Amino acid sequence: MSDGYSTWRKANTTVGLQSSTPTEAIQSGVGRVTGDKYAASWVVEAFRKVGIECVQAEKTRSGLYLELLGPLNSGQVDLLDHPRLVAQLCTLERRTSRAGRDSINHAPNAHDDVANAAAGALYLAFARPPLDIW
Repeated sequence: MSDGYSTWRKANTTVGLQSSTPTEAIQSGVGRVTGDKYAASWVVEAFRKVGIECVQAEKTRSGLYLELLGPLNSGQVDLLDHPRLVAQLCTLERRTSRAGRDSINHAPNAHDDVANAAAGALYLAFARPPLDIW
């Protein structure tokens, strides 16, 4: 379940994002986050400094998008009505390599940060066994 997204326009410095993102996570009671391999170790280090474990996702962003197709097309998930999320998902491009392998990515000079976060969160939600609620 997702009840919102936090997004940032281009930061003046990576230090601004390093300080604001972990702080918001702490305020939300988050102790562990999962992220992609973007910007290598500075993301992991920023969260570590404030006591939050940051692990790298096991899937690539393309893999996350491919995993999202089934649940999304079958109506198993409802996405938030977030304009950037919808725009980014709608502009993703699927390509097949000469070897027959599919990949999904954003177009040149486009962005997919919000779509990537949503796909990752949904992948983690579907990868876990269902909870028994009494």
